[in-house]
Amino acid sequence: MAAFLEATEVLWQRMACTDTAKLNRLLRRAFDLSSLHTMSQSLLDNILDDISIMSSTFGGIPMVPVMQRILFDNVFLRKTINDYTLTYVTKLDQVSHQQARDAVRQREQEQEQNSSCTIF
Repeated sequence: MAAFLEATEVLWQRMACTDTAKLNRLLRRAFDLSSLHTMSQSLLDNILDDISIMSSTFGGIPMVPVMQRILFDNVFLRKTINDYTLTYVTKLDQVSHQQARDAVRQREQEQEQNSSCTIF
């Protein structure tokens, strides 16, 4: 039972380290959400693999299936949050770039209007 609890604790700790902000702090590099998303999802997939073999490793403990389900659901939620975060940030970048292009276009139009004025 102690080994099962220890293994569960290790999985919880590993899961906590898949947060993109925590990963970025650990890596000490410029924040690149796309790269961190990929890394986090890969780590979470590895954790899912470890969760799936818990029943064969600790099969005699009645609470293993319950803990597997809890861990699986938490990994699934973390993966979903990662996906939504990436989608949100990508959309914000697109909107920001579009607004910048629109502002440049508007300035250019204003300059054209100002330069086309004739003086009598």
